[in-house]
Amino acid sequence: PKLLTCIVGGDNQHYYFNSNETIKLFKKIIELKKNNLNLKLNIITSRRTSELVKKIIVNKLDGIANIWVGEGENPYKEAIYNSSFFIVTSDSTSMISEASISGKPIYVYHLPFKRQSKRISDFHNEFRKLGITRDLKNIKYLNNWEYKLLNESERIAIIIKKRIIEENI
Repeated sequence: PKLLTCIVGGDNQHYYFNSNETIKLFKKIIELKKNNLNLKLNIITSRRTSELVKKIIVNKLDGIANIWVGEGENPYKEAIYNSSFFIVTSDSTSMISEASISGKPIYVYHLPFKRQSKRISDFHNEFRKLGITRDLKNIKYLNNWEYKLLNESERIAIIIKKRIIEENI
């Protein structure tokens, strides 16, 4: 079976993440499970996930998903390496970046903005352009796709080398 891991963030200064958004997200996940046979579900919450959101997750998905709401050993690292697909909520660019090291398809569930952020919008646009993420909204079937893995160490090394050479000229 293929493993779909949903990494759930929480309300922050830029995004609303309330019960209504949580219910919409999990209706979508249940629909994907029905349309994609042989799919195992893994739900991982973050430190910012509210108790209300955790309660809804357990209510809606208990019995059809492995759910981690903060108790016991965190399966996050294992999920990054073992998942076939990811759904990550838009509130956390770091969770999306971390999932991207897997090279696996990442669907983003876009939450409504409280306050627009150019930095966050640029991040989402860049990852979409690079083929790392796709919008979850109109997806019925999970698709595999590949993208070039980001190598930030190499990118930064090139910048440093260039600056050293420029300084020595």
